[in-house]
Amino acid sequence: MISRPLITMLLLTTTSCLSMPISNRLFHLHHAANKNDIATIKEIINKDPKAINRKNKNGLTPLFPAALQGHILACKTLVDLGANVNKKDNKGQTPLFIAAYKGHTQTCETLINLKANVNTKNKNGYTPLSCAAYNGHTQTCEALINLDADINAKDKYHWTPLFFAAYNGHTNTCETLTKRKANVNARNKHFRTPLFLAAQNGHTNTCETLINLGSDINAKDTYQWTPLLFAAKNGHTQTCKKLITLRANVNARNKNLRTPLFFAAQYGHTQTCKKLITLGANVNAIDKSYLTPLLLAAQNGHTNTCETLINLNANVNAIDENHWAPLFFAAQNGHTQTCETLINLGANVNAFNNQGASPLHLAAYNGHTQTCETLINLNADVNARDKYHRTPLFFAAQKGHNQTCESLINLGANVNDKNKFNDTPLHLAIKNKNDDLVSVLTKQYKKHSMIFDKVYHKNQAPTRLHTAVKENNIKDVLSLTTEHSNLIFEKDENNNTAFDIAIDLYKFYNSYEKNAFNLEWFNNLKTIITILNDPSPCKAGSIIGLLN
Repeated sequence: MISRPLITMLLLTTTSCLSMPISNRLFHLHHAANKNDIATIKEIINKDPKAINRKNKNGLTPLFPAALQGHILACKTLVDLGANVNKKDNKGQTPLFIAAYKGHTQTCETLINLKANVNTKNKNGYTPLSCAAYNGHTQTCEALINLDADINAKDKYHWTPLFFAAYNGHTNTCETLTKRKANVNARNKHFRTPLFLAAQNGHTNTCETLINLGSDINAKDTYQWTPLLFAAKNGHTQTCKKLITLRANVNARNKNLRTPLFFAAQYGHTQTCKKLITLGANVNAIDKSYLTPLLLAAQNGHTNTCETLINLNANVNAIDENHWAPLFFAAQNGHTQTCETLINLGANVNAFNNQGASPLHLAAYNGHTQTCETLINLNADVNARDKYHRTPLFFAAQKGHNQTCESLINLGANVNDKNKFNDTPLHLAIKNKNDDLVSVLTKQYKKHSMIFDKVYHKNQAPTRLHTAVKENNIKDVLSLTTEHSNLIFEKDENNNTAFDIAIDLYKFYNSYEKNAFNLEWFNNLKTIITILNDPSPCKAGSIIGLLN
């Protein structure tokens, strides 16, 4: 983006300071000059000759307010009485700058005839002619040029007066400057011409005038942008149309190989997109990363733009270098309505990128709950696995999106799934010390059966006692050990007794923070270990008493 020039900040600061009421007697002369009060001017200077060039806190001498108001007689009187016509304020500006900025042509002529430097520059390198051009004071510009103003003077950004006129769309001023030999193809610091500025700001007539006066319509800046790219980026549809009609390349590419359509799509300028395509823009052009205009529109959630592009033959399932289709970008950023539109227009809801992830994985990873729900309702596979065997629930659990996890589970996500590393979503929650998510996930297990699976690696225990341990059921453990004491010694196919399993669970618990699990569950486990370690009727009786 071409930045707004500082000229308004500099000049308006000065003019606002001049318009302030003056109460300090030291600056009564400023007030008199502002009012064109010649008698008072002479009286004050007669009493206090040094007042003639006295500056206020902004560096302004009495000649500045006289120039601001266009008071020719006051200016002449002050200079005749000793005012320094080239005295600069804190911004490096002389009274001539102010007169030029305000378009006081005769005042400018008077000041120059009184030896004001017509080509003096302020701290940013602006000249009085730049100020006049910025505000479109064509007659003032002509007067300054006639009095030897440098028509191609450059500021520190390499802007000439023509740049300022073009920036604000002052067509007549541009025409006058160009006819007076301003370089219509002058380049600024970023190698842009005045036409770039006019196009950026949508000044269609100014663009046409500059082109008719010889401006290169397909000129490229440092980043290989053309004027049309700027017009498209800012959604100036009529300017784009005019530029293309005047032979601007509708498919010109910048250094990233992006055409004007990319930027119109990226910023959601639907009508501009439509016009560009109608005038020959390639709707399926790809940049250096294999992105298309539709991908950028989807990434930024511009639903109407996406719909328009697809209706104009954009490939809804086009993929970039990472195999991301438009739906991936929309899902990643939580653009629910855009996702719905893309799917309704043919996007594959269960497509996979180069990591095996689906759009639902990306929505879950970023915690976009509503987007996840919409995708699933539109047939996204809630248990799809990426290359590491992770489902969307893993992604949500890994990032701690508790609400998204709950929603996925309610819509059919399998809490028992394990990834390539044999972890479950619960294990991720434990590792991340996410107590709330642990609570959410453990509600979905049958009394923490997945914790048992982690250490036991079996879905079915070989005896009822093993099952009771797995289910953390104290009453069943008590009943079985009391009525069938022989079960205590029975082993599974891995040669583990129920006591062994309980100890393994205890060790597993202790490998994490103590507050990671439900405290009641852990206390139950300790009671079960006590029972299995000492199943005597006396011990059992005391525990039954506690439970009752």
